[in-house]
Amino acid sequence: MLLQDTIKLSGKCLMDGQNSEAIIKKNDGQGIRFVRNGEIIPAKATNVLSSSNFVVLGNQKEQFALVEHLMSSLAICNVQNVDIELTSKEVPILDGSA
Repeated sequence: MLLQDTIKLSGKCLMDGQNSEAIIKKNDGQGIRFVRNGEIIPAKATNVLSSSNFVVLGNQKEQFALVEHLMSSLAICNVQNVDIELTSKEVPILDGSA
């Protein structure tokens, strides 16, 4: 599926209660990537830092937590090439479902 428009989601973070916004935009065939503060982390198994209670993607400069529900939703819709810009280190939990 090709994403036609930019999608904005906002809500609370589950772990720290802060507000977070996710801006999802199509990219030019570079896969699913998480972006914050200029740091780009591809959503690949090699970038998983933790999966104890929830999935954390990242590197030494930036981390993105609780990505699994959003990743599930993208997979169900066969969305494969998007950049997800986050204003926080967590994806907003919304209602907690995928």
